Amino acid sequence: MKIECRGRDREIFNDRLYLYLRSLSFTQEEIMSINNWYALQTKPHKELFVIDQLIDAGIDYYYPALDSGRKPFFPGYLFVFVDMAALGANTLNHLRGARGLVQFGDWPEVVPADVIKDVKAAVAMYEARREKRIKQGTQVTITKGALAGYDGVFAGYSGKERVMVLLTQMQKRVTVAQSQVSLLAV
Repeated sequence: MKIECRGRDREIFNDRLYLYLRSLSFTQEEIMSINNWYALQTKPHKELFVIDQLIDAGIDYYYPALDSGRKPFFPGYLFVFVDMAALGANTLNHLRGARGLVQFGDWPEVVPADVIKDVKAAVAMYEARREKRIKQGTQVTITKGALAGYDGVFAGYSGKERVMVLLTQMQKRVTVAQSQVSLLAV
């Protein structure tokens, strides 16, 4: 399953993950055997509190987050990598700040390692795109359109594909909206 971050990134991905997990059906023996990934739901804004408890218990986890961990990719969810037979589901279901493991039926659902790999790739792609964004105050040159060749100062983003550029014309500052792809940082 290849995941691409476009548009309403996290909502779409969250919906896809939910539907994908619903489509899986494992036996109790498969769920309880060896280490597997599981989705753990947390109470609102309690992800880091739950992570502290997981670290104290020596449980491996993956917390997909953006902006250096400040913004969760899946608000209210994180992933744990455990041997459920050895640990027991109740250990995770009763962590303070946790709502419990995601399960469909009586048993927690295993999240395939490929899904975790795809989530990590989606987070990395989102972060890479974010780093390429032009910073406010950067000197830019407009490369396409009627204003091609004009220099200005990047003023900010105006929607998904548009940006605002400050131009100085006749000793007056004018703000214009441009396509993001028509700018070149100087």
